[in-house]
Amino acid sequence: MRFFYLLLLLPFLSYSQNYCLQFNGNNQFVSLGNPDSLSLSWDDEFTLECWVRIPSNSSGIDEIYTQVDDNLVGYGLQVRDGKFEWFAVNDLNASAFQFIQCGLHDLRDDKWHHLAFIYDGNHNANAMTFLIDGIVQNFTSLADNLSGDWQNSGDIQIAHYDGNNAAAGPEWFLGRIDELKVWRGTRTLNAIRRNMHHPIPSSPNLKAYYNFNEGSGDTLYDAVSYTHLRAHETSLHL
Repeated sequence: MRFFYLLLLLPFLSYSQNYCLQFNGNNQFVSLGNPDSLSLSWDDEFTLECWVRIPSNSSGIDEIYTQVDDNLVGYGLQVRDGKFEWFAVNDLNASAFQFIQCGLHDLRDDKWHHLAFIYDGNHNANAMTFLIDGIVQNFTSLADNLSGDWQNSGDIQIAHYDGNNAAAGPEWFLGRIDELKVWRGTRTLNAIRRNMHHPIPSSPNLKAYYNFNEGSGDTLYDAVSYTHLRAHETSLHL
C-alpha cells in the first residue's frame, strides 16, 4: 500500500455526519504525490468534480486542484476573483499558456457549489465544458496560446499552486472543499447531475475519490485506490 503525505494538516468540518476540509488561504494544502493514474495530458479525456464553499472576503486566486512542476509546466482548476477557471501552461516564458474562465457566476457567496470540468482532448477551449451546480456555463478565453503538452511530473495538490517565482505563485485556497473526484473520460451531463448529491458507486473510470469523511485523525482516504494520505506535522481535527 502506498502512502502520500499532507504537507500541512487541515481541520475537518462536519455537516450532518458528512465532513469537508477547510483551508485558511495561507499555508494549508494537501499533496497527493504524482501517481501515474492521476497524471493528465492534453491528449487525455477527463472530468474533474468537487464541491467548494468560498467566503465573500476571498480575493485573487483560490486554487482547487493543480499539478505543476518546477519549470511551471502544468494545469489546474482554480477560482479567480470568484470566477471558475481552468489554466494550463507549457512554456510560461514564451507566454504559451491557457486561461479559460466562466465570467458570470461569482462563487464568493459563502454557499456550497458543485463544480465540474469536462475536457475531451482536443487541445483548445472548444474541448471544454464547465458546470456550476449542474448548469453548463458560458466561458471566455482570457488566453489560449498553448504550444504543447502540459503533462508534467510535479506533485498533484489540493488548495495550492506551487509556483516558484514572483510571477506565478504560490497560491492557496480560502474556504472549504469536499467530494473531490478525478475521472478518465468525459462524463455525461446527466451522469454529473444525477450523482452530484450522492456517493459514487464503483466505476473503472473513476481514478480518485476523496470524500473527506474521516472526521478526525491523521489520514485521508482515497475510496478508489485504497491509498491513504498520512498527516504530517500537526493533527487533523474537527
